[in-house]
Amino acid sequence: MGAPVDGFGCYAIFNYRAFVALWTTDTSLSVSAFMGMIMVMGVTTANSVLVVSFSRYAMLEGHSSIHSALKAISSRMRPVLMTAIAMLVGMFPMALAIGAGAEQNAPLARAVIGGLLFGTPATLTIVPLLISMRRKRLFRDNEDENYASQ
Repeated sequence: MGAPVDGFGCYAIFNYRAFVALWTTDTSLSVSAFMGMIMVMGVTTANSVLVVSFSRYAMLEGHSSIHSALKAISSRMRPVLMTAIAMLVGMFPMALAIGAGAEQNAPLARAVIGGLLFGTPATLTIVPLLISMRRKRLFRDNEDENYASQ
């Protein structure tokens, strides 16, 4: 029960920031804007899973929750940032809405950019914070203990 809560800890932040980005750019809510929010949810979830799974294996090796969170963030920061930057660079031309019919996809890109600009730092700060606040050991089943002993 604890690990999914850690991974979902930053959903409210990136959804709020996606709405702020749409409001700032005077973009109306549409199906493509909501699709962009769903895309941000997927990327942020994947990034959170990277951080949580790495800290999980550090905990299984016997590290404290604070140490495992710090270890996870120090080793997973680069992949998380690379994923977010690749998505931002891909969405930037679409957000400009240059060309005939391009304004149809602009809300999607603007929602993605707004959500990722604040969802990525939230993934890199809030998820490890939630992991480090744990007082009891997480992830205790036989399969995981066998993995950690290898």
